[in-house]
Amino acid sequence: MQPKAFLWLVLLAALAAGLGVYLHLAGSRRQAEGSGISGRPLLPGLPVNDITAVTVVAPEATLKLARKDGLWRVPLRWDYPADFAAVSRLLLALQDAKATQAVQAGESQWAQLKLLPASGTAAGAGTEITLEAGLEKFILILGKNSGRAGADDEELPLGAAGAGRFVRVPATGLLAVSSADFGLYDLKAQSWLDAEFIKVTDVKVATLEKDGKLLWTLQREKTGDDLKLAEAKAEDNLDGNKLRTLANALAWIRFTDIAGRADIAESAVPVMPWRYTVSDFDGFTVTLNVSGADAEGKFRGTAAILYKGPESRTPAADEKAEDKAKNDAAFAKKQQENRQKAEELQRKLSGWVYLFDKFALEGILLDRAGLMKAPEKPGDAKPAGAIPGFPGLPPGIIPAAPAP
Repeated sequence: MQPKAFLWLVLLAALAAGLGVYLHLAGSRRQAEGSGISGRPLLPGLPVNDITAVTVVAPEATLKLARKDGLWRVPLRWDYPADFAAVSRLLLALQDAKATQAVQAGESQWAQLKLLPASGTAAGAGTEITLEAGLEKFILILGKNSGRAGADDEELPLGAAGAGRFVRVPATGLLAVSSADFGLYDLKAQSWLDAEFIKVTDVKVATLEKDGKLLWTLQREKTGDDLKLAEAKAEDNLDGNKLRTLANALAWIRFTDIAGRADIAESAVPVMPWRYTVSDFDGFTVTLNVSGADAEGKFRGTAAILYKGPESRTPAADEKAEDKAKNDAAFAKKQQENRQKAEELQRKLSGWVYLFDKFALEGILLDRAGLMKAPEKPGDAKPAGAIPGFPGLPPGIIPAAPAP
């Protein structure tokens, strides 16, 4: 081999070795960078106590939450109070969200990972979360689930911890996979409403009116008794199950959404012919005004509460003189607490028009005849020849007597 050719071979070998070392070091550096990002907060320094607005824009829905007058509210529901616990979980989840590993992807690949801004119209838009704290904004874009090859694969919920999701932070340029629970299980506005509502567990008197006419009154003398129909007739065949439903109807009633406000022109208030009024043994009185069902079987209604407890207490026959002052003070304190409870809840309920599912009210909106047992149908009668303990037998056949 000529010396010149040998020199070229040595030079090429050196270049190949150098390239190999370079690629090895570059790969090691990328691996180190990728492993070093694990555990890094996605939104470092997020001031959760200073956040005043949250906007979540997804391809299928938009959620807005805002803090006004010291309360978190739902702007898409006329600023109805939001579920404080749910909002707190969301903010803390975003504060705690961390990267699992880095992602090497250019801007041309963002659409494939669904990391484009949701405010755009691109098909690769993700779920964009914007948090506002004064003039400062924190933005996080949640993309598709990681490890899923097909664009049409079913996406897991945004609240699915451990699933792994591509994320992008526009402010820092961070692209990563995160296994965090982002606290976004449902983006429907109604799912973020404060669900606290009226609750009556110890009914004393219940009345139902329609179009101003009293349909019935149910009452009982003391707690634990069954409700009885006032002015009952001898032929009345009351359905005990329906009365028990009425006794507990306001112990579990829930609204499903806010239909509007009575003082806002664009939220029309329908005619509400039904009025259901319940008083308990503590002195609370709750009134529900309810519309008829709409085409979807939904009812709209308003609620009010007031407290009118006893003005004075009756001392026990054997009450000692030294106990009277203490018992009087405890009675006065309880009365004040009950009045305050009713006033606070009334302020919250006043003016709102609530939406109820059919099952929440169908056991309440019954006329007087609806309280009775349904008459037996001809097919419900026992077949001729039926006797207790035996199925019906054809006429004339008598079952054999049991062996002695």
